[in-house]
Amino acid sequence: MTRTVQLLVTLALLLGLWAVLAAPCADALGADRQDGSWCPCGLAAAAYVHAGTCSVPESVEVWQELSSPIAGAPLTYDLGTARNFTLTSPVSTALPHDSIPAITSSIVPTQSLTGTLILAHYMAWFGSPNHITLPGYHSQDPELLSSQIHAAQDMGIDGFVVDWYGPASPENQDRAFIDQAFAVLLDQAEQKSFKVALCYDQGTLRGVDPSLRVSRAISDVQYAASQYFTSTAYLHYNDHPVLFVFPYADVITPAEIMPAIHSAITATIFDKDPDAESLPYVDGFYAWVQPTNPPDWQPDGSEWGESYLQWFYSTMASSPYNGTITVGGVWPGFDDALASWGTGRCMSRRCGQTWQDTWAIAIEHHPPIVQIDTWNDFEEGTAIEYGVGSCIYLPVILKEYKP
Repeated sequence: MTRTVQLLVTLALLLGLWAVLAAPCADALGADRQDGSWCPCGLAAAAYVHAGTCSVPESVEVWQELSSPIAGAPLTYDLGTARNFTLTSPVSTALPHDSIPAITSSIVPTQSLTGTLILAHYMAWFGSPNHITLPGYHSQDPELLSSQIHAAQDMGIDGFVVDWYGPASPENQDRAFIDQAFAVLLDQAEQKSFKVALCYDQGTLRGVDPSLRVSRAISDVQYAASQYFTSTAYLHYNDHPVLFVFPYADVITPAEIMPAIHSAITATIFDKDPDAESLPYVDGFYAWVQPTNPPDWQPDGSEWGESYLQWFYSTMASSPYNGTITVGGVWPGFDDALASWGTGRCMSRRCGQTWQDTWAIAIEHHPPIVQIDTWNDFEEGTAIEYGVGSCIYLPVILKEYKP
């Protein structure tokens, strides 16, 4: 009887400890979140760690050995180890790059993609009131941007593709903030022989009267051409400045917007995924992080997009797309739990295996350009800025969560 009581007491203590550890995340992410999120003891209530694993990790071992399809590509560092969390950098006030272990070039297998341009999709909205806040992390801070460029260059990344909404407008306060952040980034890139390009996000047209959306898009891209395309740091390909376009078919169709953009500016234009409506007006297409459809997003995050990527590359290699430029895609995983627009979509990082597998497919097809999705989208859990090799989603200490 005594032994039974001891066991029950021990179990109760363990359950109590787990409740204490998990409480900050449960408060931040919502009580109905069932993805194995947890928080370490000792962090202030305003700061928490998001595991973002979709389900409880199979192992708490961060440095798990993997059979890598990329020869000599080790897993990267991580800021802690699952439930026995031990920080290797200070988190009380900031996440400065200088205090985080150095990123090695082996993260990006440039040795296997000779001649390929390596880009990383980049979010410039940190500091805007519409997005989550990271301690000491502001997209208009020249020192931060300088250190980001340096870290990306060490990785073997040639440039950033910045998600951009256009110049200031009354409908969307993100526009002015991100545009100013891009100007600061461009200035830093000019000083460091780094390249940057814009991705015109058509979501910016959502708040515009439908009859004015085409004219607004024309105005936006002409502004970009006049303000930025002539910079020595602005990315050119085939002798023209590069413009990526991120489409939203529910906002405006390719048939409506792509001819207008094509006529408004002289640029090398890339649209997302092979699309017959866009084809006459673009120079190529890029892959974007997504699962295969079907089976689409899986509750346990197991669907990571293998068949989608094979479809993308095979389609781009066949008529009528084989005359255009293929921009391959690689990613570490996905989890939109921190995004105000999130719907519970998740793609497990699989302890770094998703990152390695998407690179293996890119290496197999060897496209002229590869885009990493993404450098720093912490809201959708695709960021690689602070590492890719954890069995849990990269722990990011967040100062504030804005739903």
